[in-house]
Amino acid sequence: MREAKPPGERLKIRDPAALPGWLATTTRRECWRVMRTSRAPHTVFSEPNADHRRDDQPGAPEQHLLAAERQAALREAFTHLPTEGQWLIAMLIADPPLPYAEIGARLGLPVGSIGPTRSRYLDKIRRYPAIAALIDAA
Repeated sequence: MREAKPPGERLKIRDPAALPGWLATTTRRECWRVMRTSRAPHTVFSEPNADHRRDDQPGAPEQHLLAAERQAALREAFTHLPTEGQWLIAMLIADPPLPYAEIGARLGLPVGSIGPTRSRYLDKIRRYPAIAALIDAA
């Protein structure tokens, strides 16, 4: 058992550069746990392949800023999808991946309609103004 620290004594972080990644991973896992145990719909977003490691290469701050802009635009576009679209996309990018049969059962969708429905929601995201601007800029 750990000894309690006296009030006012600071904890030390062994690897400060790892803190953002740890927070993101812990938050994502907790959100998925809450979502799995709840029957009420939630607006969720999981950042696939999030990479929060420190990068000491030249130009890294600009790249991180651009990535943060893209992620913010994507989160915003995602929140403008209908709830069932948010659920579908969230289940499709879940880690570990969910089988289509399970997604269909949870959402009441025939397995054969999951792909076309996903495609329609992704098209909506691509047409969202902030995302469309990023696509045009690329």
